Amino acid sequence: MSDIHYQLLDPVQLPLVNKFYKLHRVRGRAKRHDVVYVAKVNNEIVAAAKLVNVEQNYLLAGVYTAQNHRGQGIGLGLISTILDDTQVQKKTIYTFSYDDVISFYLALGFSLKSQLPHALAQLFEVYRSQGRKITVLQIN
Repeated sequence: MSDIHYQLLDPVQLPLVNKFYKLHRVRGRAKRHDVVYVAKVNNEIVAAAKLVNVEQNYLLAGVYTAQNHRGQGIGLGLISTILDDTQVQKKTIYTFSYDDVISFYLALGFSLKSQLPHALAQLFEVYRSQGRKITVLQIN
């Protein structure tokens, strides 16, 4: 297997991650105020995740590993890289996990959460009303 490099993406490179998201039909796009991390193999983005600032917290979103790179621990490495960042550790991180991958987040130290800050609660309800089968998790 090729070397995997995890990195915080420079904001000027956001078009690259958005191209990755579009190619893989991932919902949403990274915006200039998001904190974006990627995993690269042979200088190609194979996984990405973003932290969105919401009411002094982060919402971990857009977590995606390319189909042909799954099962290699790349997603685990990417989220671990994010959680190890000392700047990220200053805020509480929430994520709206699809029900079929909750165990992935629990293994990383996330826990189930029922109460959310107001703006996140509103966003969660919008997503649920769209039929998304999601659960709130938190870490920090």
